[in-house]
This record gives sequence, structure tokens and C-alpha cells, in this order.
Amino acid sequence: MANGTPECRLPWKGGACVEYRIRLNGIQDIKEFVEAVNHIGKTCEVVSGRYRVNAKSLIGMLAIPEANSMIMETEAAEEELPAKI
Repeated sequence: MANGTPECRLPWKGGACVEYRIRLNGIQDIKEFVEAVNHIGKTCEVVSGRYRVNAKSLIGMLAIPEANSMIMETEAAEEELPAKI
């Protein structure tokens, strides 16, 4: 599920980050995802097409028009991620 990348594309960061393909089917999935991501102590963003939002923001996540196929970018190691993600 995870694809390690040598260079982080988070706009204000440099260094290593990890990309995870995620699929959220409906508002309840989005709410649960945001709740789980808020327990990560590192920056997390979601990219879908031309949209890039803070993964910890419920309003930001609800604003993405195509929430079924996205990529989450984070500096958090896989061990730091909640099991729900």
C-alpha cells in the first residue's frame, strides 16, 4: 500500500516522505479518516487531482470533489500511523 519516495512533495518540507493511496467512500469514511489522522504528530496532506488539502481538516477533506481515489503524503513512518488508515 505504501510507496516510499526519496523526496517529499509537501510544499514547505524537504526530506523523506511516504505516499499512501487511500479510498474513502462517503462522508462517514472521511470523518473516520480525519479522526484517525489527527492522532499522527506529523504533517499529513491529501492530494486528489489538482487539489491538495490538510488531511487533518474535516472541511478540507469534504471539499475534495473526488474523494474515492486520493494520495496521502506524510513524513510519518508506517509504524506511526493508526491501524484504521
